[in-house]
Amino acid sequence: MQFHGFPGCPREQRPKIRRQGKSLSKPLSTILALATVLFAACSSSRPAPRVEQKTPTYHREAMRHVIDAAIAELVGLPQNAIIEYHQAAEIDSSSPGIYVSLAENYYFLGENQTSIRLAQKALRLAPDNLEALELLAAAYEKDNRLSDAIKAYESILRLNPHDIEILYNLTALQLLTGNSEQAYASYQSLLQAGMGEPEFRLQIGQLFLKKPTLAYAETIFQDFLAAYPTRQEPYLGMAAIAILRQDTTAALGLYRQALQQNPHFEDAEAELRRLLEKQQNWPLASEIYRDLVQQDPSNLDNRLKLAQFYFFSKDTAKAGEEFGRAAQDHPDEERAILAHAEFAKMVQDTLAAVSIYHQALAQNPEFFTVRRLLRDLFGAAHRYDDAIALYQPLTGIDSTTVGASIEIANLTLLKGDTLQALQMVQKLTEKQGNDWRVPTTLARYNFILKNHQQAALHLDKSLMIRQDLPGVWVLRGINYMRMDSLQLALDNFIQALAKYPDDPEMNYYTGFLYNQQRKFSKALPFLRAAVKADSQNVQTMLTLASTYDELRQFDQSEALYERIMAIDSSTPLILNNFAYHLSVRDSDRARLDEALELVTRALAADPDNAAYLDTMGWIYYKMQEFDLAKTYIEKSLTISPSAEVFEHLGDIYLQKNEPAKARAAWKEALKLDQNNQRILMKIQELQK
Repeated sequence: MQFHGFPGCPREQRPKIRRQGKSLSKPLSTILALATVLFAACSSSRPAPRVEQKTPTYHREAMRHVIDAAIAELVGLPQNAIIEYHQAAEIDSSSPGIYVSLAENYYFLGENQTSIRLAQKALRLAPDNLEALELLAAAYEKDNRLSDAIKAYESILRLNPHDIEILYNLTALQLLTGNSEQAYASYQSLLQAGMGEPEFRLQIGQLFLKKPTLAYAETIFQDFLAAYPTRQEPYLGMAAIAILRQDTTAALGLYRQALQQNPHFEDAEAELRRLLEKQQNWPLASEIYRDLVQQDPSNLDNRLKLAQFYFFSKDTAKAGEEFGRAAQDHPDEERAILAHAEFAKMVQDTLAAVSIYHQALAQNPEFFTVRRLLRDLFGAAHRYDDAIALYQPLTGIDSTTVGASIEIANLTLLKGDTLQALQMVQKLTEKQGNDWRVPTTLARYNFILKNHQQAALHLDKSLMIRQDLPGVWVLRGINYMRMDSLQLALDNFIQALAKYPDDPEMNYYTGFLYNQQRKFSKALPFLRAAVKADSQNVQTMLTLASTYDELRQFDQSEALYERIMAIDSSTPLILNNFAYHLSVRDSDRARLDEALELVTRALAADPDNAAYLDTMGWIYYKMQEFDLAKTYIEKSLTISPSAEVFEHLGDIYLQKNEPAKARAAWKEALKLDQNNQRILMKIQELQK
């Protein structure tokens, strides 16, 4: 019943106690033998009297309870096992095995104090019982009684000095309790006993490093390197010590030594590169990687890094030479071609990049990323026919026909011939109509052409073929919104969220649509989820903030506006919405002045925006400057009539003691929003 040691891991993350003779793989016929072991456990730890050996006898009733307990353990019912063991112990209190089994079950149930007490009782009956000692040490450690655990491990080692796992656990606990010297002595005992397995030695070195007791850790790694010179771990350990001592020069030297020993030490190379990039010492980085490339010219990664470091050093000639050599020596590696062409683009030699891509495709037509990037270069130069020519050869290959044909159609669309692009994809429906890409592309084209009914049909077909396409769900919802089928859009997004509950777009549109229905409490959780998933999306945050305002949760909305302003404090929409929030929330003159300054900035950028004019009018209304308020509200209505702005106009007329005009304005609002209960109540109150 031993534990394996793992550096830095709590006890519960280490392998569990091995229950000797109690494996589920054992047949039930062995349970009688298990019971015999339990009853006889004390005999192996006490001196045997020199008398004639007799067949041992057991209390039959106690053995029955032990057998029932073992069965309960086999089927995973430790509580039932505990009851049976307790009954066995009442009948026969002289068996340490019963108390060990009780202690073990309590340990696994997390009742450490009880486990400790029962293990101690077993040890009073059999002081040299290793199973009880190991269980006691484990329970002490789990109960954070580390000094007691150390004593228990020391007792085990006195009985079994060659137990490497116990030595490791003892060393770890000695380090945790600050006894570095004792820990190092335990480690030396392990070596002297000839039990210094490599992995345990490395783990102990890591423990000393984490503590940190760097001198001991350094000695351990140096000794390990002497014993195992072809392993990279000691180099990594000693380099980590150098970094902790802030000696990066020594760390670099150790990483270089490791790579001289074996250029395929990937961890050492990664740490070396990370340190060089952190220092941004590009000349030194170039020197080191030049040596690595000379050591192993076939290593593409190192050659690309060398070229990159030359570029960072502003030595573009050598950088270009290395990128070119990498592409030449590794013609079947697409990333080598991509790196070479990317360098050409970075030095603004687009013609060279085009040539590199063309040569690569001539050698390997399956470089699809190369083809796509060359397409993008042609597209940026409006060379659409050249881009289309890239995909023509692929239309005759079964595996690439659909993708290549759609690429050609997309390029035709960019070229400006929307109708021809649509016809190209429609032709695909004859043979490849069951490929989801075909109806999805047709839906997208019809959406662009504002043929929303046709787009809806194609989107339905696409989702019949495949339902695991989040983008298609989103497009279908937006298409319904463009058709003013808001309930269909909402149903679409709710159905999609069952598959993609954390998708920010789906959550946003669901919240937005509930917002449109003025179901603000329903909108809130979806908008919160959208902001959580995409915390920098200003549009989503603005919608959530306005929802908080509608629910009169002003502290929440203001905190959100502060976050938005930290991201973008110049966009007119943000300035207007924050200003309107302040005007709705507060009548304090200082806050209203702040709101006025914000909306003034918004109107300076967009002077004929009806929403911004309404905000300005409402701020003046809150300032009780009703004539100014009326001027802005009326100007807003001439640009874009809305129920909310007519409502504001009615409120202004009421404050100016013109109830007939107030009623007329509110009735205009009702024409645009017939179910607005707030406006209906205002009219009813006016009639009273």
